[in-house]
Amino acid sequence: LLGALARTLRSLLSIRDVVEKNENLAEALAQAGKKLGLHPFVFRKQTEMARRESFGALASIHKLLFRADFNIKTGQLPARFAFLDIFVRN
Repeated sequence: LLGALARTLRSLLSIRDVVEKNENLAEALAQAGKKLGLHPFVFRKQTEMARRESFGALASIHKLLFRADFNIKTGQLPARFAFLDIFVRN
């Protein structure tokens, strides 16, 4: 579950980066969709989500996921508490 959330967040960060940096947005998004290897429907939905959130907000959530993953893998927190920590902090 944590891996799936992190992968989605990385895709959102990539899409948001494209949205912020490109003047020819349609072409840049088409290239990003191919590069990410997402189904067109999933890419369209993630593009809508990425446009609603700032890059900073997405990066902050990604950092929380990274911290939870680290805490689980190093045995610092059981998985249920690591997930709870994500939702309490956000």
